[in-house]
Amino acid sequence: MSANFIPPKTVRLPMPTGPVARIFEIIKYIASTIITLGCVFFLLYGIGNEHATLPGSPVLHYILFAFVLTLLAYLEGLQVAILALEHRDVSHYRGLYDRGCGVQAVCARGKNVARFLVGRQFFVIFCGFLAANLTTFPDFPSGGMPYWLFVLLVSTGLPGALTVLAFGQLMPQLVAQADPMFVMNLPGSWWVLQLCLVMEMTGIPSIAWVVSALHMWACSLPRMPELTEATGGISKKLTAVDNELMVYAADLDPTALSMNADQGMDVLTADDIINNKASVGWEKAMKKWGYGPNSHHISPLHIACELAKNNQPIPRFLLPPENKLHIPPHIVAYELMQRNRKLIGEVEDLRSKLTPQQKIDWLVGQVDMDMLEQGHLVIA
Repeated sequence: MSANFIPPKTVRLPMPTGPVARIFEIIKYIASTIITLGCVFFLLYGIGNEHATLPGSPVLHYILFAFVLTLLAYLEGLQVAILALEHRDVSHYRGLYDRGCGVQAVCARGKNVARFLVGRQFFVIFCGFLAANLTTFPDFPSGGMPYWLFVLLVSTGLPGALTVLAFGQLMPQLVAQADPMFVMNLPGSWWVLQLCLVMEMTGIPSIAWVVSALHMWACSLPRMPELTEATGGISKKLTAVDNELMVYAADLDPTALSMNADQGMDVLTADDIINNKASVGWEKAMKKWGYGPNSHHISPLHIACELAKNNQPIPRFLLPPENKLHIPPHIVAYELMQRNRKLIGEVEDLRSKLTPQQKIDWLVGQVDMDMLEQGHLVIA
């Protein structure tokens, strides 16, 4: 099987396992879809008949509403994507998501992530107010509807809120959670990022830095575990959560470490990868090969792609960390170091048991092997 295989389609809708629960879940999806589509048609009708609070022609309102939804979707999706990849190396995505790698490079400079969040929030509020003026219809005819129901469904702008929530906020957030690099690679992501950074640079929302600094000062943030001298060594004052994150050398199982290293050196076929593909871009990344810039080492992902392309088995330590079949390469490397030390020890032990003549023969054999490798010795 080549690296350009098409993975089996997976259901993206979360679905419970029980039959009764599945029925209720399907009903919920259908009802939500019908309600949201009804809100969309209501908004299109209200804007088209000039019932919007914001004055202007319906054509202008349609354009503004599409712009608001698009910009808001970028802002929401980029927030999830940038925070998900803030401290991660994305170099293995080069060649697949080049624009996304460029966006990540900008975010990695200084405090650009925090600056993006500050500028982004300004535009989120702006989009929210503009969308409310486009989707609230105070002069919409009630048509005999009870006053309380008219206020609840029309005057409050509920249809607009549901539409913006579905298409401008939740949808891009869920997509970004599934594949952050896809969102960062979208055309326009770089410009939206720059727009937010420029807004922060103007100083208009800079009060956020002052308020957050005061709050952190008042709460003594960030807090770190306190080190104290204790009998027999250094102990930490840790919370219950911290204790769950700690691992002591005495608690490690050498047998389990060795077994994991053996598994890390095991190989997988392309069929194994299809059946256990990772959730973040793995199936798409397997389709791409050939990136090797001068200033970067070739990435493990691209080596795995080339192996799959040539129908060769793939070591598990080459898989992306998101793949559940991945074995960390440091486990494999450490086990190989241990085995190398053991092998050297065994060789030295054998050498110590050699007779003087055997040692001479061994040294002559080593010299002959070196000369043979260098081409200075020809075997008749």
